[in-house]
Amino acid sequence: MPDDSDQLDGILDSMSRDEPIDWDSASEHAAENSRQRIETLRHIARIASFNRSLQADSMAREARRAAAPPPMPATWGDLVLLEWIDSGARADVFRAWDPGLHADVAVKLFRPDAPGAISEAAAGAALLVRHSNLVPIYGTARHDDRLGIWMELQVGPTLERLVNSGRQFSPHDVVRFGLEIGGAVMAVHDAGLLHGRIDPAHVFLGAGNEARILPMDVASNSAPKHSDLDALEALLRVVASAGPPIAVCLAAVLHRATEPAMEARYASIAELVHALEKCLTDLPAITPAAEGARDKPSFGRLGSWLPGRRRP
Repeated sequence: MPDDSDQLDGILDSMSRDEPIDWDSASEHAAENSRQRIETLRHIARIASFNRSLQADSMAREARRAAAPPPMPATWGDLVLLEWIDSGARADVFRAWDPGLHADVAVKLFRPDAPGAISEAAAGAALLVRHSNLVPIYGTARHDDRLGIWMELQVGPTLERLVNSGRQFSPHDVVRFGLEIGGAVMAVHDAGLLHGRIDPAHVFLGAGNEARILPMDVASNSAPKHSDLDALEALLRVVASAGPPIAVCLAAVLHRATEPAMEARYASIAELVHALEKCLTDLPAITPAAEGARDKPSFGRLGSWLPGRRRP
């Protein structure tokens, strides 16, 4: 069996090449004093994987917006489709008029030939989840051989767009976003589901500057249970790093997420939310100067760095 230094070198080499690693086997065959290092590398790999997915998603969205939009049916059920908004790997999203609500809505139509079949049961389960910071789903149905869900149309900017445009957020903002998004995702977990879509592109700011996250990915529930927690921690690092100097209590909250010892990290989103609630009480009162700090130039574009690392 190779010595521990050889094993660690092999893991680092696989990480640099983005090759799959059997972490459980590596930990099982390591000496006791090396297992903690392996667990730390495992957590870093999870963060790096999330960051790569952010970059890939951002580039894919830009490519889709530059390409010709997909064919848009005139109607889908009672909804009148008005314009294309976006497309993903499994679905196309349109703005539509709902005559029952007398309002514009966003309708997501899943493509029948897309990988990862979406079941009506999964879509129906998502429909039942309600939280003030979770964009509400109005209904789900199947028409013309396409399963779809329609939801409240969001007109505010996404966190991704704001960070990329140079918007900065105060520590109060970062903590509040964590509480709002964390509360919404806890509602999803309480329903026995995973969210699977926690990233800056899926979080909108409302008229009152509140965070509203799009509904869960109805095909994501085979993902590891820790994936939502990892994603929320990484999102908070993205927003915190594109802002003024980070507050001490917020730095402590985010640092705990990368503690070398697994037992020292957050075990759940509920535990992370509790830490943010305590941090909120420790933050100084917001001053006009602190509010103005949001308009300072950005450190750079989102997705060009590893979450958790300060930009120069």
